[in-house]
Amino acid sequence: MMKWAFTIKQKIKAASLLVLVFVIVLAKNIIDRNNVLELGESFSVVYEDRLLAESYIYHFAEHLYQKKLMFKNNEITTVSQGLKDKIAFHNRSIDSITAFYDKTTLTKNEAVYYNEFKKAVTELKRNEETYLNSSLRPGETAVAVNQMNKQLNLALLKLNQLSQIQITEGKLLNDDSKKIVSGSKILTQLELGILIIIGLIIQVLIFTSGEIVAKQPPRHPSLN
Repeated sequence: MMKWAFTIKQKIKAASLLVLVFVIVLAKNIIDRNNVLELGESFSVVYEDRLLAESYIYHFAEHLYQKKLMFKNNEITTVSQGLKDKIAFHNRSIDSITAFYDKTTLTKNEAVYYNEFKKAVTELKRNEETYLNSSLRPGETAVAVNQMNKQLNLALLKLNQLSQIQITEGKLLNDDSKKIVSGSKILTQLELGILIIIGLIIQVLIFTSGEIVAKQPPRHPSLN
C-alpha cells in the first residue's frame, strides 16, 4: 500500500512539473507577443516620426534654398510676375509639407525647434510680401533682402536642429529594439534550460516510480 501511495505521489509531482512547464511556455509566449508588439511600434515610429520627418525636413530645405537663390539674384526695385509666381509656388509647397509634419509625433525639444522654424517661415513670408508688393528704392531693397536672408538662415538652422533630433531619436529607438531582442534571447535560453531540468526531473520520477512497482513481491498463489 505504501508503494502504491509512493507511486501516486510521484505521479502528482510529475503532473505538477508538467503544469509548471505549461505555465513557463505560456508566460514566455505572452512576453514574446508583447516584445513583438513593442518592436512593431518602434519600427512604426522610426518610419512615421523619423524617416518621414527627415524627408519633410529635406524638402523644406530644398524650397528654402531655392528662394534664397532667387532673392540673391533679384535685388532690384522692379519685381517680375514670374518671380512672384515662383515664390508663391515654394510657399504653397512649404505649407503642404507643414501639414504633413504637424501629424508626426514630436519630442519636447523637437516641438520647440519646429515652432521656431514655423515662426521664422511666417516672418519670412511677411518680408516677402513687403519685397514683392512694394516699390522699394535700391537701398531699401538691399535691407529687405537682408531681412529675408536673415529669416531664411534662421529657418535653415532650425531645420538642421530638427534633423539632428531625427538621428538622435532614431538611434535611441534602435538601441531599445536591440535591448528587446537581447532580452528575448536571454529569456529563451533560460526557458530552454528550465525545461531541460524539469524534463530530467520528470524522467527520474517516472523511472523511480516504475522501479518501485517492479520490485513489488509476487502475491502468494493461495491468495488468488
